Amino acid sequence: MSELQEIRQAIKRIEKKQDKILALLEPGKSVTSFNAEDWASTKQAVDLLGRSVRTLYRLRDSKLILCIKEGNEPRYFRPDIAKLKYRYMR
Repeated sequence: MSELQEIRQAIKRIEKKQDKILALLEPGKSVTSFNAEDWASTKQAVDLLGRSVRTLYRLRDSKLILCIKEGNEPRYFRPDIAKLKYRYMR
């Protein structure tokens, strides 16, 4: 595969993820319409970050982690958690 083809495939993957995130902004959009593995419960997010629940809430309130509600349970976007852990919490 040529380098140009690899770049095109990478762009398509990025656009798919971007579409998922933008779709979250649509009212009435359900968490279940996205891959369940893309979302973490509060406990899972705390375990992934290795920080306290209070820290997770601060990150959520600061809009550093995408969070949506499924019923009464908040769900956190796993790629955001991984990005934060990689960038800031080594």
